[in-house]
Amino acid sequence: MKISIIIPVYNSTLYLKQCVESILAQPYHNFEILLVDDGSTDDSPMICDEYAQKDDRIVTIHKQNGGTSDARNVGLEKASGDYITFMDNDDYWSDPDALCDIIKVENLIKAGMLSVTVWTKLVKTSLIREHDLYFKKGIRNEDTDWIARMLIYAERFEWYDKPFYVYRKGHETAQTSQKMKYYMVNDLKNIIIEYTQYAE
Repeated sequence: MKISIIIPVYNSTLYLKQCVESILAQPYHNFEILLVDDGSTDDSPMICDEYAQKDDRIVTIHKQNGGTSDARNVGLEKASGDYITFMDNDDYWSDPDALCDIIKVENLIKAGMLSVTVWTKLVKTSLIREHDLYFKKGIRNEDTDWIARMLIYAERFEWYDKPFYVYRKGHETAQTSQKMKYYMVNDLKNIIIEYTQYAE
């Protein structure tokens, strides 16, 4: 099973390497990373190209700035995996087995266990393309809209019962402006566990 990991990249020089390295550290190797450079004005495009030259599982796509939804849609068009997931360029996976152990089958919505972010979802590529599940441009909370439309067509859900995605919040290129902390998103219980350490 090949997994496509789509990462919109915009001015993320400080964090992009940690994001990509957390994927490369996975023992599961059948994946591709699509780095969609959305018109960055810092060193992010160069970092993307360097990774693409070093590892043939990494593809860099350069485009004019069009926003997160547009960058994700470009990644969806180029993805060649059987399943697709997303990451933000300033986040990373803390668990080296994040791609490995998907367990348990149940109705997550009924159980109240499904968050509305796209980061921690692994969605079958054929489901996305068959139902034209692309991101709407120019709206806030595009994740919520996309998840809602995806759930209309999804017939089955599985989950990995362990926190692994670290959400970085509050830096200058993030959508939020609060003081920066590290957050761990536990998709199963739909909670955010706040860490006490602060970014330097």
